[in-house]
Amino acid sequence: MTATALPAGVLLLLVGLVLCFAGGRSLRLTGLCLGFALAWAFADLLGADGPVGLVIAVGGAIAGLVLVSLVFRFAMWVIGGLAGATIALKVYVHVALGEGSALVAVLFAAALGLIVGFLADRYREPLLAAVTALSGASIILNALATLAPSSLAFLGQPTTGVQSALATAAWVILAVVGWLVQHRALRTRAERVS
Repeated sequence: MTATALPAGVLLLLVGLVLCFAGGRSLRLTGLCLGFALAWAFADLLGADGPVGLVIAVGGAIAGLVLVSLVFRFAMWVIGGLAGATIALKVYVHVALGEGSALVAVLFAAALGLIVGFLADRYREPLLAAVTALSGASIILNALATLAPSSLAFLGQPTTGVQSALATAAWVILAVVGWLVQHRALRTRAERVS
C-alpha cells in the first residue's frame, strides 16, 4: 500500500459511512460527500494515482457543496443526480469487469443521474435514503478495496463473474442495512414532529 493510499482510503471510508448511514439528514453534507465520491470514482476509473485522485476528489467535494448551496431549490435533483451517477459507476464496473469504455461509463452515469435526480425530487426523503445508502455502500466497498488491495480489490473492480457476484451481494447487503438505519431515523424524526 502506498503512503497516500491509507489516508485516502480512510477518508473514502468515512465518506461512505456518512452517506450510507446518515445521507438523508443533511443536503449540504450529502452534496459534499457525493461530490467527493463521484470525483474520486471518475479519477479512479480514468487511472489517476492516489494523490491526484485525492486532489480531484476534494475539488469534487467543494463543487458538490457549492452546487447544492447555489441551487438549493433544486437540491434534490442535484443530490439525486450525484447519487445516481455514483451508483451508475458501481453498476458499470461490475458489468464491464474492467473491460469497459470510459465514455460509455460517463454517458451511463449522466443518464442514471438524471433519472435518479428526477425521482429524488419527486419522492424526496424515502428515495434520498435509498440512493444515499446505495452510494455510501459503494464508496465503503471502494474504500476497503483501496485499504486492502491484495485481498479486497475485487470489491472495487471485480474482474470475474464470481468476484462481481460477491461484491454485488456485499454492496446490496450493506446498502439495505444503511437504508434501514436511515429509514428508522426518518420514522423517529417524523414521530417526534407529530
